[in-house]
Amino acid sequence: MTNSIKFFILFWLLIPFGVSAQNATLRIVSPENKAEQVKTAKQFITGTTCKDCIVTIGDKNIKVYKTGVFVFPVVLNPGENKFTVTTAFNKKSIKETVIFTYTPAKPVKETDSAILEKITIEPSGDVALTAGEYLLVKVKAKPNCTVIMNNKYTLTELPKSQTKGIGGYYQLQYKMNKEDKLLYSKFKFELKKKDLVLHTKTDNNAYTLFDDTEPMVGTTTMVYTPVYSGLGEDRLGGTKAGFLDSAVQVQIVGRVNNLYKVQLHNNLKVFIPKDNIQVLPAGNAIPKSLSGSISAIGDSAFDYVRINLSQKLPYLTTQNTRPNQVVVNVFGATINTNWITQAPETLEEIENLEMNQLQDGQLQITVDLKSKQLWGYQMYYEGNTLVLKVRRPKKDLQLSNMVIGLDAGHGGSNEGAKGIAGKYEKEFTLLITKELQNMLEAKGAKVIMTRETDISFENQERLKMLRKKMPDFLISIHLNSAEDPLRVKGISTYYKYNAFRALSANIYKRVVETGLHNWGNIGNFNFFGNSATEFPSALVECLFISNPEDEEKVFDPAFRTLLNQKIVAGIEDWLELCAKNR
Repeated sequence: MTNSIKFFILFWLLIPFGVSAQNATLRIVSPENKAEQVKTAKQFITGTTCKDCIVTIGDKNIKVYKTGVFVFPVVLNPGENKFTVTTAFNKKSIKETVIFTYTPAKPVKETDSAILEKITIEPSGDVALTAGEYLLVKVKAKPNCTVIMNNKYTLTELPKSQTKGIGGYYQLQYKMNKEDKLLYSKFKFELKKKDLVLHTKTDNNAYTLFDDTEPMVGTTTMVYTPVYSGLGEDRLGGTKAGFLDSAVQVQIVGRVNNLYKVQLHNNLKVFIPKDNIQVLPAGNAIPKSLSGSISAIGDSAFDYVRINLSQKLPYLTTQNTRPNQVVVNVFGATINTNWITQAPETLEEIENLEMNQLQDGQLQITVDLKSKQLWGYQMYYEGNTLVLKVRRPKKDLQLSNMVIGLDAGHGGSNEGAKGIAGKYEKEFTLLITKELQNMLEAKGAKVIMTRETDISFENQERLKMLRKKMPDFLISIHLNSAEDPLRVKGISTYYKYNAFRALSANIYKRVVETGLHNWGNIGNFNFFGNSATEFPSALVECLFISNPEDEEKVFDPAFRTLLNQKIVAGIEDWLELCAKNR
């Protein structure tokens, strides 16, 4: 490293710490533009100054962190709230006025005018359902009236004991009816008192009856087509039940906005993006197959289970840990296998196979594994043969024999969270990950980095690259953020599949030794890096960049070194456990 580069890094790290200057400095971070309209009484005044400056808000002295950051909680009164922020240094001072205008949320009251105040229908949007499915219709309107949908269906006014003492909540669980021609237009509502119509309103959603007189069949169009469990959403998207290979045939039974509803069997429906399914011409039958021969045979690198079918049927997998198993459910399949061929002399990880017809259209294959730790697997088709490819543990589980994927979160235009000191998450994740890379390589490990510079790199592209290079396991580095900059802080680790929990759990046990608040080891997490079944993975949310105490630590090279040492120690603990439990 040249002296000029060393100087640049030192300069970059010292900037937020407020190197002593000749004059006081003051930058208000929140409220934005020094004024903000808010709907909650508890707010925070945050900003930066020089580290030797004295900050006061009103008549109170405010703590200034080494980064120059200060945070002051305030409780607002309704209306305009003004605060004077003063920073002083060397007998010079700067003053800024910040303003929060607090408008409390209006308490929920009964609708006092003769109107249909609010209509909600679940699911909502552009929806096509089959006959027999239900819509949940809710209306808020004037109490003690009658609400009628489509001139035919009367909603029930809920008792006040179910609505926190507020009248005028009406509800109907509507069953889609094949004979109801009004379904092909938008729903219309009337509010009536006796025979007098007080108000009418049309809902903006579009509902149609899905034509089930002839099966609608489609095929998946991409490798790793996502399969969603339901319509729920969070900031990371809906929960995925798994992935399907391309050209898998599925039965489509409905649509909700940009998702097709797919029926796997009588009691299980999932959702697949419309963009990932090509609808086949009418006349295609519901996909089904008798099972042919099943085999378990290994080659020089992997163990394989092959299930012969006449069509590419949909499938989902789960994992058990006690004992260690991969469970494959094939939908539309019926047992017609009278032999399962196993070649134990070629198998290193597969112990045994068992198959069962759980119910009509659901064939289950349970694969018993020898190791207590699952090292990954992949599902795909070779022609009409469904293949489960199982990874074997390496003979030598020392860190020096590992190929480790490291993912520095965010990058480029995807900046991630921003700390009060002004630095973005993407900068710290790259810094931490590169330091972790050096530490792991010093111990002899080979490291695969998803990014080594500040570039934009979509998550799906990262996952595609990792699946191609196939590390032994993956560690993703991120920083957390929360609205509360004082109370919410600490470190956490994440996993999706219980079979991979041990990796994140062992890292978590070590990283809390840094002294950071223990936020927890969190499972079933819907993060892209945790979704792959091909290798174990763990996400480390190193700390909360939104918290000034945590943020102060991440600027400190000694703390980052300690953090990475603990991550490495957690990995080594896990590898030692894996070797012990072979």
